[in-house]
Amino acid sequence: MKRNSNYNDSEGLMNTIIGKDAVIDGQLNVEGSLRIDGKVKGKVVCTDCVTIGATGLVQAEIESGSAIIAGKMVGNVMATEKIELQAKCEMEGDLRTKSLVIEQGAIF
Repeated sequence: MKRNSNYNDSEGLMNTIIGKDAVIDGQLNVEGSLRIDGKVKGKVVCTDCVTIGATGLVQAEIESGSAIIAGKMVGNVMATEKIELQAKCEMEGDLRTKSLVIEQGAIF
């Protein structure tokens, strides 16, 4: 397989993925980015972007650089840069960020 010479391993890759059948109860500390397609309860601390996929259910406090929510989130989210609520997401809690994007159809 030929690799693009401009490709950088540290860019555009998800460091940690929690699959749709996974259930985690406790505190997650992630260096880099995180995608949640399963269930997480507790606290999430992430240095980069937290993405909650359409099948994701998170009952936690989140601290991150940014957050993209497409599934269901119950709890508070603090992102230093940006929070994006995608269409069809369900968000119950407080949001704290510099930039907030809410797509039409998001429930907040």
